[in-house]
Amino acid sequence: MKIVTCSILYNVLQTTNDCGASEVMGMIAQLFLAAVEIDFCSAFEELVTASKDTKDHELKTKVEELKFLLKSQQVALETVANIFTVTDSDDEWDDVESCEETDSEATKGDVVLKDSDMDCEKSLSTLSTMLVSELTSRDAVTKVLACFNLKDLMALEFVKNCMCNEPLLLCLRRKFQAMLGCLSNLVFHLELDKLGGEDGLVNLFEWLLCLANESESKSILFDITGAMNSTVRKIASLNHPRLLEIYNTHLTSLLNLGRNCSDCLTQANVVRTISSIGCSIAKSNPAEPQLLMIAEFLFRVASEAELLWISAEALDAIFDVFAEDDTNHVLQKFQMVEKMQRLLPNFLQKCREQKKSCNGEQRLIVSTVQSNFARFISYKKSSCVDKKI
Repeated sequence: MKIVTCSILYNVLQTTNDCGASEVMGMIAQLFLAAVEIDFCSAFEELVTASKDTKDHELKTKVEELKFLLKSQQVALETVANIFTVTDSDDEWDDVESCEETDSEATKGDVVLKDSDMDCEKSLSTLSTMLVSELTSRDAVTKVLACFNLKDLMALEFVKNCMCNEPLLLCLRRKFQAMLGCLSNLVFHLELDKLGGEDGLVNLFEWLLCLANESESKSILFDITGAMNSTVRKIASLNHPRLLEIYNTHLTSLLNLGRNCSDCLTQANVVRTISSIGCSIAKSNPAEPQLLMIAEFLFRVASEAELLWISAEALDAIFDVFAEDDTNHVLQKFQMVEKMQRLLPNFLQKCREQKKSCNGEQRLIVSTVQSNFARFISYKKSSCVDKKI
């Protein structure tokens, strides 16, 4: 299916003018969204009925049909997500054009990018932008959201516990992960009005939190919290008028999710989400009691996590949330400076033991915290004394 899509885009590039390309992009967007909107739930209900009443070979046929639907939806969601990502590379053309001046100085042995090659790549980028426009005009966000709900989680548990069909279970999980990855990309790249405005984002956050609390799958929970993190970061950047009300309502549930999850990747997503919420509260109303709850949660993760990079994520969040002096009263009430002084030697020891085993991104956050830990303690120790909090 991906190969067919690439072939279509190539043929459009070669054979249509701008008007024709726009029309074809509209048809392609319609096809993608038709795949996104596949009625999986009704197909699954038929499968449940068939598992009770039909013969083995008929059941096998229905399972294969459902797997095909799920794979089609997965590919459509992944493609939509990638299309929105591709348009972000448009700014890179400034770098390409700046390099054109040096092409004339290239020797015969150098590989020079031909004008026709650059024109082709730019045209492809233009087509991607046109396709994004067509997708957003057809309400892509709502349709992506509609392909995942609580019934889907019930289906996942049914296949896992009752049917014991691993290939179908894998297709289900991949479809859910593709949907959540697509949703994260849409939230990150789209303008606010395309996401239903501020209230639409808030509803999305509440919906994701509900899914997270219902999910029993570690892999799905990781993707849900990833999409939730993208959504909260977007909300936090908007200074939503109901921001504190939203956080007051849902913060406890989110903190409990972070405390109870056993998967380190999921916990890291929750820590990042809590960090965004904490920074928003500290900026808008540093007197809020929720900051104390956040301080307790982040320090607990920092001190109790077995993995170095998870501790580093929590410590980095503490540095961000409580960077300003207006939050010093929270640190004093929680005795954060004293607790972090006691934690520092343990963290440095953990660095010596685990840092080499961290991957590139994990090592970066560890190094950042390693550099800032003692400085943060020193600064907060002096600033709290100076202000006599």
